[in-house]
Amino acid sequence: MQTRTGSHPMTQKFKVIPILFMLMILMVVGGATAALTPNGGEEAGTVVTKLEHDTVTTVNEATSTALPRKTSAPQVAQHKTNPWHDYTNVCETFTVVEGTKKVRSKDGQMVWPSRHRRNRYNRKKSDTRRTQALIKMVVKEMGGDEDAQRLVAMIALHESSFNPEAIHILNPDREANQRAWQRHSYSPRLEQTIEAKMESASAKTNDENYYGLKSRLSDIRLYKGNPHWDDQLEYAVKIPEREHRGEKYPESEWTENRSVWAFGYGLYGMNAVLFTHLWDHEAPPWILCGDEGIEATVSAVWALRRIQTECEGLTKQNAAKWGSEGGSARGIVRRFARGQCSDKRLGKAWEKLMEELGDGNNGVDWDAHVDLGTKFTRYARHMRGGKWRWTRDENKKRIPADRAMVLAHMREKAESQGLLREVPLTRKNPDSEPIIVKRNKTVAVVVHPTNN
Repeated sequence: MQTRTGSHPMTQKFKVIPILFMLMILMVVGGATAALTPNGGEEAGTVVTKLEHDTVTTVNEATSTALPRKTSAPQVAQHKTNPWHDYTNVCETFTVVEGTKKVRSKDGQMVWPSRHRRNRYNRKKSDTRRTQALIKMVVKEMGGDEDAQRLVAMIALHESSFNPEAIHILNPDREANQRAWQRHSYSPRLEQTIEAKMESASAKTNDENYYGLKSRLSDIRLYKGNPHWDDQLEYAVKIPEREHRGEKYPESEWTENRSVWAFGYGLYGMNAVLFTHLWDHEAPPWILCGDEGIEATVSAVWALRRIQTECEGLTKQNAAKWGSEGGSARGIVRRFARGQCSDKRLGKAWEKLMEELGDGNNGVDWDAHVDLGTKFTRYARHMRGGKWRWTRDENKKRIPADRAMVLAHMREKAESQGLLREVPLTRKNPDSEPIIVKRNKTVAVVVHPTNN
């Protein structure tokens, strides 16, 4: 078979005809388009846009901003971004130091004792006084009376000695946080398992198992999608030179990691899992250390409002079981400290503080009802029919209030009163900045001086 190196004259002739035909079509369409532009109205604009998109696909991005937007066109929903994804971690860190002599543990084993030593900031007494004033200012802005301001400040004094950047690393704190983290950890398989069990249970017959499963499902979904849920905090472990069974061992040091949710944070010793979501379920737990304690204080007031309502209702329901203190200052402190409404005696440290800050010293009236205010609510609300009502989404769920607006207001007010630091704090050990370990890579979170 021979291979042709050229084209037959007839073939060339038939190739020209379609080209001429296409040129004629384009001329007609071009004339129609010219007739529909500038004064052709909204429909003309639609035709031009359609032609551009259909015939020149690469022009879409280059010309989209120049095309007029139709006022009647529906607005495209914007993708919600996490405003806290790069929030600076200014919390304290810690170092684990092992002892030089073994001790007997609770289970009878001989172990090397260890203690968690906090890596602190250089902090002055003036910083403590300013933080106390900042706490009272935030509570006042939220509508709290003087007793409420003193109450919240007293909790901060007990929990952190007015240290906004505190990390709480006592054994009970770590154990409670670890349990909470495990209970709220999400997995698709666990979610499907719980949903399947709920189908076999019944809500109509007041099946206790059903409501237990419903609560469990709510827990694992609380932080679903939080980008920081699997983050870990890197910390140093140091072993001094020591001797064991006649043999000397040189000092050594290495690093280990633990979940960032395994600790308490901030002014109020907040359990990271149980309190971070009050501000935002997508936020990192170290937000409780940020902005010199503003987020933590706002969240604390929200939590105390809920505690007060809870204890008031339980006292009316059964005072013998839940205590007679109700929503008084004393009742709120007991609920905050013990985790339930009751008349049980508080610890010595709490009792001592309450005595020192009682009304005998122009302090809190512990038996009086505390007004924590109604301003800056946790959820958005609107006035309808002369009453405040929660603003809800299409699924009838309450919409959280604008956190950025709350924070901006509090910062502006604090700055006007000189309650924010003019000079950032410095760490006693400059190498003790938090290092956050993510999956498959380590990110060193460096504290920027202006955020401190």
